[in-house]
Amino acid sequence: MTSAPLNVRSAIHDASRFEDVHMVGTRFEHFNLSRAQFEDGTMPGTTFINANLSGAGFDNVNLAGTTIHNANLFGVHITESNTAGMRINDILVSELLAAWHAANREQN
Repeated sequence: MTSAPLNVRSAIHDASRFEDVHMVGTRFEHFNLSRAQFEDGTMPGTTFINANLSGAGFDNVNLAGTTIHNANLFGVHITESNTAGMRINDILVSELLAAWHAANREQN
């Protein structure tokens, strides 16, 4: 396995497959990763800026300590996930859910 940097510009690599590849510190600019699949990977410290992740799926991922800023979360669904300590606009999600459940109990 080599560790030399790879610089690629203006290229099309549709349906390419990368397996057992380490890309620490890699930068993607003006990229299209539509229908890309990342499986059993490690991406700590990765930053997405002006990225379109619409329609993306995340299954069994570790997003602990992740910050999402200025994002369009319209229609996002979070299920069967550990939301302990998760905040939206600095409000704990557990508090938001508790308030929602309390309001709905009062209505019934």
